[in-house]
Amino acid sequence: MSFELIVQTVRSDLGIDEPRSFRLGERRTGVVDIIDRWLSYSHSYFKVRADDGATYILRHDLPTGQWEMTLFQVEPVLPLAVTVGQSRMQRPG
Repeated sequence: MSFELIVQTVRSDLGIDEPRSFRLGERRTGVVDIIDRWLSYSHSYFKVRADDGATYILRHDLPTGQWEMTLFQVEPVLPLAVTVGQSRMQRPG
């Protein structure tokens, strides 16, 4: 099964088209933060945190204008620490 990735961009102060949101199939996801970026003459990579809490790496092929998703990562939700019992230290004697 394949989904088309459509990326909406905004031009940065450096003249780079940066992702602001993307659509994968029917699902739209907003970009909350660009964590990192790697730029070259033929490709740009953007590591982004999205409004769904996941981290994505989006690859932009500059000659063709095509976008690909190269990473999708959801941070595990850690359970809250629960104190089962308490121990007290007492002085001898």
